[in-house]
This record gives sequence, structure tokens and C-alpha cells, in this order.
Amino acid sequence: IQQRLLAIYRADAALLLEGMAAASQAYGAIGTTSNPAATGKLDRLALARERGRYFEIQNQLAQKHYPEALEALEQLEWDQPGERLSGACNLLKAQALAGAGQPRKAAVTLERALLATLDDRERPQMRLQLAQLLASMDQSARALGQVRELLKESPYAREAVTAAELQRLLETKLTAPASKP
Repeated sequence: IQQRLLAIYRADAALLLEGMAAASQAYGAIGTTSNPAATGKLDRLALARERGRYFEIQNQLAQKHYPEALEALEQLEWDQPGERLSGACNLLKAQALAGAGQPRKAAVTLERALLATLDDRERPQMRLQLAQLLASMDQSARALGQVRELLKESPYAREAVTAAELQRLLETKLTAPASKP
């Protein structure tokens, strides 16, 4: 167990220090405890089980059962370490962490996920969620940076509308004179 955990942490570090390709290789070398395609042929039952895990986590989040969702996500990441690079997994994890009152961990999760995610459909969601978390933690300048990056990368994404509104609020907050007590 300790060797597997150490290997997962090393793969996490590879993402930060060496990039996506190195991290993907490192996670792949760890192997999985459950893999629908491990036999080289498609196991539809195992694949359905894996998809069901995501559905279960989404249901837990919808019901605001954040500790249970976090536990399910941790088990998913343990069984399949490569999921730590998945935009979908990281979005769910950030939601669960924020809901469980851990906004800093949620923000770190999204920042790490942005290093790994190339999917143009998930990046705007991640940036908006990160900006909202940062704004809620009174880190307006960092939040504004994420909003601007979202608008530059994905100006036509549906998240761009919300991001533009958040941008106006953050710019107003940052340019308003500080009030004296």
C-alpha cells in the first residue's frame, strides 16, 4: 500500500515538474486495481461498473453528501491513478472538497487539473469554478486572472457569460478605494 501511494505521489510530482506526458507515463506504470480493458478485450460489464462510479459520485454531490463523494473519489483514484489526470474526476473532486468546507484543497485540485487537462470542454468549467473559489476566499486578483484566462481561451464557451459578470464584479472590487474603519 505504501509503495503504491508513493508511486501516486511521484506521478503527481511528475505532472508539476515534468508535464502531462511524464505524469501519464508514471500513472500508467502504477497500474490499476480494476481496469475494464485489462484483458485486451472490451469487458462491457466492467466498463459499465466504472461509469456507474461516476454516476454514483454525481448523485452524492447532488444530495450534498460530500464526505461520501470524497471517499468514492479517493477510492476511484486509488483503483485507477490515471483518473487523477481526468478533467471530469477533478471537477467532481473540487465540488466535493468545496462542499465539504475545504476550498483551498478544491482550488489546488483545479490548479493541478488545469496542468493536465487539454479538453476544451472542461477547461472553461475548471477555470470558472477556480475563479469562483478564489473569489470566495477573498483572492480577487487571482480570481480575476483565471476569469481573464477563461475569456481568452474560450470566449464562446457557455461559462464565458458567467465569467464576464464575475470579471466586472472583481474589477469593481479591486479598483474600489479601500474603506477605513
